[in-house]
Amino acid sequence: MKHLIKQALFLAAFICVVSCSANERQVTIKGRVNGFVPGEIPAMALYNEVTDTLTVDGNGAFPYDLDLDKHTNIFFAGLTQDMIWVSASPGNRISFTIENVDTPQMQVVFTGDRADVNNYINAFKLQAESDQWRQEKIAEHTFAQHKARVDAMINELQPLLDKIEDPQERAELQMDLDITRDNFYFRYIWSTAAIKGLPADNDPDFVAYAEAIDLNDQAILDKNEPVKRNAADARLRWEMRRDPVVYNGSNSYQNKLLAIGNLITDPQIADKMAGETITGYFRSGGDDFLSETFEMYRKVNSDPDALSKNEAIYAEMSKLGEGRAAPEIPMVDAAGNKIMLSDLRGKNLYIDIWATWCGPCMNEIPYVEKLHEKYKDSPNLECVSISVDHNTKAWEDMMADAPHGWPDYLAVDGFKGPRRTKYGVSGSPRFMLIDQDGNIVSVNAPRPSSTEIEE
Repeated sequence: MKHLIKQALFLAAFICVVSCSANERQVTIKGRVNGFVPGEIPAMALYNEVTDTLTVDGNGAFPYDLDLDKHTNIFFAGLTQDMIWVSASPGNRISFTIENVDTPQMQVVFTGDRADVNNYINAFKLQAESDQWRQEKIAEHTFAQHKARVDAMINELQPLLDKIEDPQERAELQMDLDITRDNFYFRYIWSTAAIKGLPADNDPDFVAYAEAIDLNDQAILDKNEPVKRNAADARLRWEMRRDPVVYNGSNSYQNKLLAIGNLITDPQIADKMAGETITGYFRSGGDDFLSETFEMYRKVNSDPDALSKNEAIYAEMSKLGEGRAAPEIPMVDAAGNKIMLSDLRGKNLYIDIWATWCGPCMNEIPYVEKLHEKYKDSPNLECVSISVDHNTKAWEDMMADAPHGWPDYLAVDGFKGPRRTKYGVSGSPRFMLIDQDGNIVSVNAPRPSSTEIEE
């Protein structure tokens, strides 16, 4: 009998541990959209690589439960024209209500766990993405007027930010807000140039503001001072726009490297910013001016270790020029069959590097489909999609539910490691052209939605 009691107690304890552990992970979110009207996009919750459809009742209310093992941002689409951002941690109970949907007076009010953070984040999004910051609206004002409007937005958001209890989270969001302030100041010059065709130094108040940004401030080197770093970047872009005769290189990376060499006298800062610029260029996949751009980097950089490291990348990137053999990509199809990129030789390939969790990738799919329909009977061109999903099941489920009408494969390593380096792929979507003999035409081809695609 004692033995049976011990077994029962052990089983009860085990069930409690499993149940309690599950409850600690469970997040419950309750939302209500007053005046909810279903749109073309279904109401969805998106996080990590998960996409769930929501069931919204006649009152605009919905529940959403999920299990989390770490802090996660969940995005709700299809409830309004704007994405609703919910910051959640394991065990949280969160509620929110949306009022005045899709009007300038729209509000998202959170209660429950992490209400302080979520109220600030969504207020920030609504303010920063409002119509008043469209270029044509900004161009109606002087810089002094524009700056006053930006400052008013910051001052309205600051009290919400100050209410965030966690000091580290509050500090990080404060840096983001400070960066936003400077970025919005600079929007003035980009907007007056785009809408009115005015030169970059058209407003003396803006010139005074921009020139006050010290490009040789040692704080730029401090990882904990991204505000200074961001402002320095913005000033360099402005200087390039200000003097188009001097900064007339073959691409923006060359111009930025030249600006660094001309305007930054501190060698540490110049090396850091030049290194980040050439890294950004490499990650973009480069262009037809690879050798010119790298030569400009050589002139600006004075760090031999950084030069050696970037020379190795440059050597790899040089192999991606037109006419070079395309590096191999091991893949699998939806049936699990192994296939190599070289197996597809015989047709010119327009390759779409994408992922199921990538919003911009999904936006390009209809355009890939149009291209496929146009050339599907042509012996000269074939559209091919290569998924870089790490979550194999997400890709398999999509292929089962909504397969593309053209070949779609899964990169067996998520396009990591040597293949990522060899193709210069740092993100998706990326489009490439490979000729019928397996040679590179372009590793950074125009997107199918671009007007350049037919060229």
